[in-house]
Amino acid sequence: MTLKNSPYVPGRRVDEVREETGLAVISKLASNENPLGPSPLAVAVMRTALNDVAEYPDMVAGQAREAIAKHLSVSPEEVILGAGSDEILMLASCAALGPGRSAIVLDPTFPQYRQHSLARGANVLSVPVGDLDDSIDGIVNLTGEGTGVVWLANPNNPTGTVIPNARLRDLAGRLGPDWLLVVDEAYVDFRSDEPDGAVELIREYANVLVTRTFSKIYGLAGIRVGFGIGARDLIARLGFFRGPFNTSQLAQKAVIAALDDSEHYERSRSVNSEGRARLLDFCTKHSLRHYASEASFILLEPPMEEMECVSSLERRGYIVRPGRHLGAPGMIRITIGTPEQMDGLIETLETLWNLPS
Repeated sequence: MTLKNSPYVPGRRVDEVREETGLAVISKLASNENPLGPSPLAVAVMRTALNDVAEYPDMVAGQAREAIAKHLSVSPEEVILGAGSDEILMLASCAALGPGRSAIVLDPTFPQYRQHSLARGANVLSVPVGDLDDSIDGIVNLTGEGTGVVWLANPNNPTGTVIPNARLRDLAGRLGPDWLLVVDEAYVDFRSDEPDGAVELIREYANVLVTRTFSKIYGLAGIRVGFGIGARDLIARLGFFRGPFNTSQLAQKAVIAALDDSEHYERSRSVNSEGRARLLDFCTKHSLRHYASEASFILLEPPMEEMECVSSLERRGYIVRPGRHLGAPGMIRITIGTPEQMDGLIETLETLWNLPS
């Protein structure tokens, strides 16, 4: 199926929902932000770095790249920083796509893969999310004799489902050298299995790019910083399209501090794991259609009309994401919050949907 373009629709802001509802307390469970906020260590170094913002940042983000490389046991030359991992996705599309080339995505998945591909004049094709073997075979069948990019979010957004590393390796081995496999690991840190992700694949395949972000588990969405990992030649190709000074002083300092704060990282993982288990149990208990997520959110089908459900929850102080904006009409995506937020949300859902407690 060839896909058409549609603009990205972000989650609603707390201030606009507060103004509409008059509620003092609003829980934003729509954009997969860390409910615990950023690392205190990162906040401290950013405060100090404010004194230097009159100066341009390090254009190649040398110290931040070294910190990431050490953290992942790769070389700094195999790392590129961007203003969020979305910039890395854009650089990948610039390096590998254009008229006459193709992009392959799962459906549903993160809509920006489609946006970046269409912006480069590429033809976008989709494979339904479903049986893992069918999905991988479907991707390979679409590659044919062409060239382009295979975009995979792992865990996938909005379903939260995962492709095991062994199957990713199988897919990479079945793709021709003219295809770039982009594995977007924005939510890899929340996985209960294989939290180290697919970085090892860059050693085996020169056409594999792994992207990650500091917007999710590290709680730094507001300063826009992410990175890509790949073979040196591939990273150099992406670097050709990267603008100068694309990550700020604050972002580069925060990256180093956030990677050092293992306590905040593990606490964030724990809060998410417990909250996700509660919401999954809730869905199972009440026979709600949902996906078995390994990310920081759950996509489920509410027992009422999608937008009516979203509006009703907003009036009760909870912002969730309509599935129609994520390629999953009729469903809603709920970000995992703090224990207190999950307590209130589950109680609200039981009341709104007339479910037994």
